[in-house]
Amino acid sequence: MKALIDGSTVIFAGLSDEASFDVTSGLLADGQFQTFVTGVTAPLIIPCDVAPDPTIPMECYKVVNGKVMLDTTTLMALVQTLASNRSIMFNMRRDAKISEGYQHASGQTLQTGPDDQINWLGLMLQASSNPTGSFTVRTLENENLTMTGAEVIAMLSAMAAWKAGIVFGCAAAKDAMKAAATPQDALAVDFNP
Repeated sequence: MKALIDGSTVIFAGLSDEASFDVTSGLLADGQFQTFVTGVTAPLIIPCDVAPDPTIPMECYKVVNGKVMLDTTTLMALVQTLASNRSIMFNMRRDAKISEGYQHASGQTLQTGPDDQINWLGLMLQASSNPTGSFTVRTLENENLTMTGAEVIAMLSAMAAWKAGIVFGCAAAKDAMKAAATPQDALAVDFNP
């Protein structure tokens, strides 16, 4: 019994179309696929010219009329769940990186959490109206940095660019997952700022 390949379908020559299969078992070595035929206690080991993809879970395969086929409905549901979980993970990584704070040129860390944004906005407005004035910025390490209004504006502009890079990098990774041609391509997308 030899497997013939017809597009993405593996056809097992010599099997009766009436045979019922339970495609829940795994891939064996050397491109052999193990399945069970109803009424037969021993597993049927079918040599395949092209074995099912080992990165796709076995529940995504079904046998219809003696043909092992990829169940795209199950696969797409699995991919959607995976994409949703990875999207959540990417968001968590994004938020964690932003919460770590912005590294100022002085080596100090500036707070960048959601509660800090209103403070930075207020400082930006003050510095914009007085670019030569002196301003004190408190760091995450509880140290004071003194800088001019122009330096504050430059620092906040750099901080905004840093944060935008993280936010848009996360969005680009999620878009790449959605645009992936295969589940393997979707799994290959990563975001770790």
